[in-house]
Amino acid sequence: MIPPTSIDGTDITGATIDGTDVQEITVDGDVVFSAEQLPVAYSNLVAWYPARNSGADATAGDTNSGDSTDYGGTLGSGASIVSGGGVTDLDTGANSDAFDFDGSNDAEVVTNTGGVNLFGADDEGCFTFWVKDDGGGNPHPFGNFDDDDFIYYDLEDGDFSINGSSGMASLSGPTLGLNWYFIVLNYGSTVEYYSTEEGESSINLRDTDSNVGSVFLDNDIYFGDIGPSSNLPLDGKMDDIRIYNRSLSQSELQGIFDNTTP
Repeated sequence: MIPPTSIDGTDITGATIDGTDVQEITVDGDVVFSAEQLPVAYSNLVAWYPARNSGADATAGDTNSGDSTDYGGTLGSGASIVSGGGVTDLDTGANSDAFDFDGSNDAEVVTNTGGVNLFGADDEGCFTFWVKDDGGGNPHPFGNFDDDDFIYYDLEDGDFSINGSSGMASLSGPTLGLNWYFIVLNYGSTVEYYSTEEGESSINLRDTDSNVGSVFLDNDIYFGDIGPSSNLPLDGKMDDIRIYNRSLSQSELQGIFDNTTP
């Protein structure tokens, strides 16, 4: 449930509505309620890229989420933002724009981490994003490499690959079709991989593996590709990219899915 943007003209900060933490609500045109806080505590949302053609945080801007640091992204020359056709923008409650990648190796969003490890304490973190393959055959919507550490996703095979300080994990799932899919890499005491197709009602856990130690995600993170030298960038769309500084529960992930579907 997304709380209303106004309650009898009253500003609310640090409140709880139906069991959900709310960072701030203001009314009468002062501040629009920011529902990106839901359903996970706002302080745990490190970066959020909702894909917008105009307004606040347009293009590839990070929304300055719970950590208040802007890890804004840069659109490559083969990348664009298309109007509509994405998933729900929780700020507006409407269907949002989406990142569109043309399958060339300069069509990506490169996020500037500033040398900060975006995973939180105890090597925990969570990536969630929506992705849609346009059928061009280029399969890599996400990647991060830092010396010997890396994480990347291959939607053609439906697999995540992770290399950390104590080993490597490979998590398998089904090959994705041409619909929108909600993708999750949940990195805690174990590693969990979810992929769920639009139209389904419950998120699907595809595979788990043991934690492979520290993965220092302090290099630039690529969306629409796995890195600067890839030959297999994405031909497709992405939207509502989120990075959290801890692993999330299945119920929290379900809540994100429920509130951001196409």
